[in-house]
Amino acid sequence: MDISRLQLLSWRQVTEITNLSKRTIQRRIKEKKFPSPLDLGGNCRGWRVKDIENWINKLQKVSLEGV
Repeated sequence: MDISRLQLLSWRQVTEITNLSKRTIQRRIKEKKFPSPLDLGGNCRGWRVKDIENWINKLQKVSLEGV
């Protein structure tokens, strides 16, 4: 098992990686256009690195197809 693929990212890390605001991410989650976070209990949520990487790769693929 590749443990680096199981690492979780916080809100702050996801906003820094994507350059999207928290509000934009929340809206895109509702629209099913962004990966949902895992509920870690209480007010704690986190995204799997793999999910964010896949989302970015999908955007790059769509962007390249439009060229």
